[in-house]
Amino acid sequence: MSFFTTHLPREPEEKFSPEYEALSYVWGSQEFSHCNSPSSRPEENRVIWIDALCINQSDIEERDAQVGRMGDICRLAKRVVVWLGPEENNSNIALETLDHLGEQVVVSSDLVTAACPESAETELADLKKPLPWNEKACNNVWPDFITPSDIRDISLQALCTRSRSPIIEKFQGMINKRCCDPRDYIYGALGMAMPAFRARIKPHYGHTVERVHQEAPITHIEHFKRLEVLSMCFQKDRRFDRLPSWVPDFSAQLDISGPQEQFAAGFSRALVQFSESEPNIIQVAGDNYYAALEALRAIAPENLGLDTTTPYPTGEPFKTAYAITLCQDSLEDRFEGGKYPRLKTWIKQDSPNALFGPRAKENKDKSVIPTGYEDTIVTRCQGRPYVVTEEGYIGWGATGTQPGDIICVFLGSKDPIILRPQPESDSFTLVGNRDFYGLGDANVLLGPLPFNWSVVVDDDTSGYCFFQFWNKKTKLTKDDPRLGALPEGWESVKEHRERTGDDPFVYRWFRNVETGEEINWDPRMSIDALKKRGVNIEMFSLE
Repeated sequence: MSFFTTHLPREPEEKFSPEYEALSYVWGSQEFSHCNSPSSRPEENRVIWIDALCINQSDIEERDAQVGRMGDICRLAKRVVVWLGPEENNSNIALETLDHLGEQVVVSSDLVTAACPESAETELADLKKPLPWNEKACNNVWPDFITPSDIRDISLQALCTRSRSPIIEKFQGMINKRCCDPRDYIYGALGMAMPAFRARIKPHYGHTVERVHQEAPITHIEHFKRLEVLSMCFQKDRRFDRLPSWVPDFSAQLDISGPQEQFAAGFSRALVQFSESEPNIIQVAGDNYYAALEALRAIAPENLGLDTTTPYPTGEPFKTAYAITLCQDSLEDRFEGGKYPRLKTWIKQDSPNALFGPRAKENKDKSVIPTGYEDTIVTRCQGRPYVVTEEGYIGWGATGTQPGDIICVFLGSKDPIILRPQPESDSFTLVGNRDFYGLGDANVLLGPLPFNWSVVVDDDTSGYCFFQFWNKKTKLTKDDPRLGALPEGWESVKEHRERTGDDPFVYRWFRNVETGEEINWDPRMSIDALKKRGVNIEMFSLE
């Protein structure tokens, strides 16, 4: 083995083609020398970049400089060898299966699929066609009921749209990595980030872990003008107790799965104020908090009035609101595509495994296996308190929700947020982000949608949600019927644009016709515009 030094240009020319390979291996205590066996070619001289050797781990300045370039190093390599570890637990069968599936389908860069000419299973190329695996088998191997076709879709999206996925997903993907240095839960994701965001964070291994973890959400909020990063704050077994509640421990598992897309603040942007004098406190703009009255734990609590005409705050029968809340609005009425039942079917609960209504009180036949959908609903509800607010709204609270906690919709947040008032202080700590029927779809900020209007959620070409409005007469439209005309000088961007990693989860493009400025939030939902509508915008101090 010999060593030599080479230089990679910051902005290589198109024809630049360095002759080296990069070795990617599982982080942790296992030494990279174990990577020797599967890909060794003793008869060949090979140039390999291995971070543990090529970066002086004891030189902080060198680590700062080189870790920031690891994405470019792998991208410019002629080949990246991924070492997953020694064969065990029939892992060879899994790799052979993946290899076989990969030989059946050709996928273009825009996700168009076609069967390979010599494919033995041409049906794999048709993403709309169910695969020949029965539901019972899927339930046994995957409790959350992600079907084989879902897995296939997700895999294709991951392979073909890596640059389109938000950096939040990169951070979440780092949670299970065994980083020896906790700073690498952030720095390790930067190589997968878009250049504009990556340029905002420079690795500094001389900084404390707490400082590195705190700077990441600040940078994310300033860059995206959204509060998506708060969704990572609700974790179990946080290792760094000194972090403020609004700062994720990027090494800790999320407490439970997040809520379905709620569109709580519409196409608004966040307004957050940071203070150098009080770095652990941020000021966040939000509206109209609701005090949590009760925290119950049964899926179908007694005396809910499900069989009466008791109205819900939205004006609907309470039974309708409860049915939608129970499934987190995972219904065909909202999510098109045929994966979920329609509300009129779901509310009947005509199933041996009914979750509410008359059949839920019957003695259940344990030999009847719940459908994948029913099993998913029960799994989502486990460990989550059923919450009733003083105003009568219901929802699923975060773990640990208590009476006296409040529910707030922040500008730029796709979910309602549960806050806990701090004693002898005007500040709050974060408790969780959860589902509350009637507080989504920008209802808190803009009021309810007009009669016969609803929000529908579809997937864009990158596999991420986008939101539209449905009316039987006008059909689908991107325009919120509550907002009226755009301010003078503004227009919506009509031409289609592919999502990139620099886009937030919820966005829509608008253009100033005079200056050419483009923004990814609705100018009708600016602070000034909302105040003119009478919206009570407050600043909440989070610590």
